[in-house]
Amino acid sequence: MLFGQHFAAISGAGPLVGPILAAQMGYLPSVLWIILGVIFAGAVQDMLMLWISAKRRGRSFGQMATDEMGKVGGIVISVFLVVVTAIAMALLALVAIKAMASSPWAVFSLGMTIPIALAMGCYERFLRPGRVIETTALGFVLLVLAIAGGGMIASNPTLAPIFTLDAKQLVVALIVYSFAAAALPHWLLVTPRDYLSTLMKIGTLALLVVGIVVANPQVQVPALTTLASRSDGPTFSGALFPFLFVTIACGALSGFHGAVSSGLTPKTVEKENQIRMIGYGSMLVESFTAIIALIAAVTISQGVYFSMNMSPAQIEAAAGPAYSATASAEDNAVAAIGAMDVDDIEGRHMDVAWTSGGTTYEGAAALEAAARDAGETTLVPRTGGATTFAIGMANFLKSYLGGENAMAFWYHSRSCSRRCSS
Repeated sequence: MLFGQHFAAISGAGPLVGPILAAQMGYLPSVLWIILGVIFAGAVQDMLMLWISAKRRGRSFGQMATDEMGKVGGIVISVFLVVVTAIAMALLALVAIKAMASSPWAVFSLGMTIPIALAMGCYERFLRPGRVIETTALGFVLLVLAIAGGGMIASNPTLAPIFTLDAKQLVVALIVYSFAAAALPHWLLVTPRDYLSTLMKIGTLALLVVGIVVANPQVQVPALTTLASRSDGPTFSGALFPFLFVTIACGALSGFHGAVSSGLTPKTVEKENQIRMIGYGSMLVESFTAIIALIAAVTISQGVYFSMNMSPAQIEAAAGPAYSATASAEDNAVAAIGAMDVDDIEGRHMDVAWTSGGTTYEGAAALEAAARDAGETTLVPRTGGATTFAIGMANFLKSYLGGENAMAFWYHSRSCSRRCSS
């Protein structure tokens, strides 16, 4: 469980958001940075920080800074860590809110992970101590039922409005949950929920590898696009250097992991020989997640990719005179894509296309078909990258597990496990 808890703590939405947003620059820079960064820097940093903290009886980053730099230095580092943590948590919360807003399926499925985690914690603590396999099976079955139940909730005209929350309501819900998670014993909620998230993540990643092999998707993005040298990219503003290394942190090299690898995790490590598996191993799995996320972004139609990851203001600016306040979000997104100077891997202007049920849709119909397959009312816009990952992976999994009818389930199972740890 400790590996799962640590992996969930360091991963969250970070390894998904960065590579997906950076895909606008092409796939080659991201692949090189993720692989080289994690091997020579990211995983090494995580393991060393975990080892150093464990050797000092689980002292936190701030406490170790005080030991080495004195009281003033320790205070400066501690304040810096609080600020960085607040920024990171705000970003991850924003990604989760963007993906869950106006989605009763997502809200119900994610909400159910809380009582499921409580049940797992009590089962492991009181009913069957040490029976990790039994606890895992219990959590897995209940989570699958929760995801399947989310589809029933979304299609029920009476229950769907109850679980349809806007961004402000979701912010309040996240604040309440954060307080509860901090106040309750770690074994009761945080550890089993993180473990549940990791179980779903690693299990789904294994299925995704098979799905990618079976689907054999075609890369739609050039190795290096014109946006790599421009600072006006639609998903984020900034050229390849230095913004690639800022955009992709989790999955390659993240200083935030130093805080996670000190304090809590070292206190729960039983043996020193577990440190390499937990510290280095967790970071390698996170890097693998980042590569999978990149594959999801570069194998869907570029028009669909940009439509999901551009904000309403960016869509309006890109569409220019073709933008209409009375038109649908899908129509305006298509107008914006048509006005953008971005080519696909074959050197042609990128298109907006989606294949469903053997039929290839184009333009606004493609965006509507993608949303329909995912069990959502719309996917425009769903900024932050997380929805792009879920839609791309569900598109792979449906190729050999359940077909078109199962895509909505896979979309929400992937997004649920991702939001569990956000």
